[in-house]
Amino acid sequence: MGSENSLLFDAVHPVPWDLASQYLRRVPQYAAVEHIGLSRVYVSSVMPLCRHVVRGRLSVAEAIARIMGEAGLELYVPLLVHSCHDYRWRLIMPPVLEKHRGRLIVVDGMHRMWYAFVNKIPSVWIACVEQPPLPLPARPISWDDVSETDVRHGKEQTMVDFDPQVFRPVSRLLNSALMVVGSEVAESIVGGRE
Repeated sequence: MGSENSLLFDAVHPVPWDLASQYLRRVPQYAAVEHIGLSRVYVSSVMPLCRHVVRGRLSVAEAIARIMGEAGLELYVPLLVHSCHDYRWRLIMPPVLEKHRGRLIVVDGMHRMWYAFVNKIPSVWIACVEQPPLPLPARPISWDDVSETDVRHGKEQTMVDFDPQVFRPVSRLLNSALMVVGSEVAESIVGGRE
C-alpha cells in the first residue's frame, strides 16, 4: 500500500472514536494513559519532531486527503476503507499528537500533517494523547525547520536529540496510516454492508 495507485477503495466509512482509540492503546506507552481524545487542531499551532518528510510518502498523504474529500469527510477523522487492491478492510487513524506542557507535538502522522501544512489546510482532526507517561523522544521543532527529501533518513538524522529509550513505536504497531483490520471489526462499523 505504498503508492497512490494502490489506494483505491470501493467503500469508505467514518469510524466511531471509542472504537478507533482502542487501537492506540496497543502502543505500550499509551496502555495506561487516562485520556486519548479526538480533537480538532490548527495545523500551524502544532510542533513536529521530524526534520524531514520523504516526498514519495507524500503521495499517500495526498491520496488519503483526496479519499476523505470525495467522501465528504473532514481531515483526518478515523476512517474505515475497503481496498480494491487486496480486498481488505483498512483503518486510517488520525495523526497522533501528544500534549506536553500545553504544546501539541506530532508523534505519528508527520506526512499527513506536513501535507495539511503546505496545502494551507487550517485545521485537522488528530488523536490527542494527554499526559503521556514519558518525555518526548526528541526535541520539538518548528514547521520552518522541516524540509522534503527524496531519501529516507534514520531517526537519529531526522530528529533533534533523539532518545531511542523513550521512542513510541506507533507506526510499527498500527502499521502507520493504513492498518488492516478484521472483517468482524468492519462489520461492526458498517453493519454488515460490504
